[in-house]
Amino acid sequence: MNEHRPTAPASATPNHHAGADLATAIADNLKEVEQGVAPALQHLVEQASDLTRAGLDAMHTGSTHLHEQARRSGDRTLDYIRHEPVKAVLLAAAAGALTVAVIDLLRQRTGAR
Repeated sequence: MNEHRPTAPASATPNHHAGADLATAIADNLKEVEQGVAPALQHLVEQASDLTRAGLDAMHTGSTHLHEQARRSGDRTLDYIRHEPVKAVLLAAAAGALTVAVIDLLRQRTGAR
């Protein structure tokens, strides 16, 4: 009986086997790196998400405080006008006159150039 023994292909030289072994080793190392990096990336994503959420919460809180402060300022202004109508009109007139004076000054400077 003739036994057929598998023979290595002509291209299966020692260099070919070394190259295949190297490719397998590289693939295994890449899998290990991926397994090590994936949890770290997940942790970074979670931290970024937490920071984003905290930033949005802080912005909402700041916006709420600013809205409340503006409302209180408006209420105080209305109370002042109710209690001191003459002074309020005089202050408004003075603020208007000052605004007109500043605008005129700016126009003169711009026109002089």
